[in-house]
Amino acid sequence: MPPLRSGNATGSDDMATTMNSTRAFSGRKVHKWRDYLESEVGWPVDFSGYDEETFEAQIEFARYGSISLRSNWISPVIANRRPAHVAPMKEQAFLLSLHLTGELVMSQYGVENRIRAGDIMFTDVTAPGRLRYERPTNTLCLRLPRDMLANVIPDPERFCNLPISSRMGYGSAVREMLLAMWRERGGVSEADSIRSASLLLDITATAFARTYGREAAESSIAAARLFSIKQHIERELRDPDLRPAAVAESLGISHRYICKLFALEADSAMRYIQRRRLEKCASQLSSPMWRGHTISEIAFSWGFNSSAHFTRSFRAHFGCTPRQYRTQATAPPRLKNATAKFM
Repeated sequence: MPPLRSGNATGSDDMATTMNSTRAFSGRKVHKWRDYLESEVGWPVDFSGYDEETFEAQIEFARYGSISLRSNWISPVIANRRPAHVAPMKEQAFLLSLHLTGELVMSQYGVENRIRAGDIMFTDVTAPGRLRYERPTNTLCLRLPRDMLANVIPDPERFCNLPISSRMGYGSAVREMLLAMWRERGGVSEADSIRSASLLLDITATAFARTYGREAAESSIAAARLFSIKQHIERELRDPDLRPAAVAESLGISHRYICKLFALEADSAMRYIQRRRLEKCASQLSSPMWRGHTISEIAFSWGFNSSAHFTRSFRAHFGCTPRQYRTQATAPPRLKNATAKFM
């Protein structure tokens, strides 16, 4: 592990550099580190798959107004950014990351990629994701508001989780500029830092465009937008007025475009909405925690407004009525077998 300091802040009026590490904690390091990231860094996350005895982490960051630069070091762990973590975030932001050492598997927007030392990539800070750090990993990240990034890279979601190499071509220029910004972090103004970030983004846009052709970019855009549409549907699933047209209006895109995106998966937006509602209802019908609620109460809470329509839809999807499903799912083992034979 690199040398660690903690609680150190330096800098001018334009910027501040702060460092903290798990060496500042005594006991329950993972729990305290998670709380620190949420309260001080604004990065809520759940950790799993770690060794409490050997877990170590360090972060140093420099803030320059709307952008920030940070260096992260962390030992093997799984970091899950869940929908509940990102839901409160109102302004979309992205990380441009240079992975200096280590190896991790990154999942976001339904795409999973293995990221190795020397790789550069974008991630959406305000979207759920999963990072599995398989080795001690050091990453240098530039955090940018979406508006600033979109001025240079329209629809930046298309490049999320798609790595490029920093060992050749424009990727090597991106690497050198990020490292130079990090070396100079204590002696530059906010204005100079923003100018440097703008120049860096121009080079980064060229690097990604040369690595990923138009076809790959368009495919990635479609995957990212479909993912965001599904996220919106999940958030609004209980609304009985939720329809594809309402989704399109809320997201500022056309109904026709939503239909086109779902057609790529041989599906439709309305079928997806109904399927997810039925799956949510089935989950509650099979849970002892919901025995005190009637079938109609559960159905209506998930956006259905007709018991008869719910029953027909449920039978068509699961092959049995909601009552039969609940009986079989919550019955003792012997009764389950008997119910299965009856059905």
